[in-house]
Amino acid sequence: MDIKKALYLEQDATYKYHQVKIYQPGDIYQYDNGEEEKIVFLDKGAALIQAQGRDSDWISHDLVTPKYIISLENMMTNVYVPSYLIYRVKFVETSKMYIVNREYFLNHLYLNPLDFQEFFESLGIKYINKTRMVAVSNERPLIKVANSLFAIIYTLHPKTQIKLCELPSYVTQKFISEYSSTGKARTSEALKLLEIMGIVEQKKPLKINVEKLSSFISDDH
Repeated sequence: MDIKKALYLEQDATYKYHQVKIYQPGDIYQYDNGEEEKIVFLDKGAALIQAQGRDSDWISHDLVTPKYIISLENMMTNVYVPSYLIYRVKFVETSKMYIVNREYFLNHLYLNPLDFQEFFESLGIKYINKTRMVAVSNERPLIKVANSLFAIIYTLHPKTQIKLCELPSYVTQKFISEYSSTGKARTSEALKLLEIMGIVEQKKPLKINVEKLSSFISDDH
């Protein structure tokens, strides 16, 4: 069961406990600390989580897909959340987003925990990806880029072991560079090496041989 069904949102016909918003590619949802009592997630579409870098540029550091809770820190009711935690969501596909009252969300979670299985699975996916990226953060660019590609593919296709993956157009060299914390020039070099190795089978759109990518990552570690 998906999250919105587990929350019985169709019964909230007057929208007392939730809002529904539609966004187009390029639209921005600016999250701020004044919304700590709201739980935000996508029902369909995709978006990038962005935070400001040193030069006030917005840097993409995560990929949001349906069932992933965007404002995860708002789940915490007894833990201090730093006031400087400010980020935004940039939509890269036509997306449907739900904004749900936290108390309403948590009440349903406590009553029917098994109905939130997909939600917990999405948390597990994010934890696995982030742990992996931290583990390779000091590796050479080729390793960081390869692991980033695998994390992105795993986020998009968590239930399917695919052999070949054509990535969406929003997975650009710039996004891979930011996601992997690798310079643009180094990212370009890494992608060229992966192409020579047969892992990158096509550049536009980016097509990845997932079997070869998995073998490369496994052999390297």
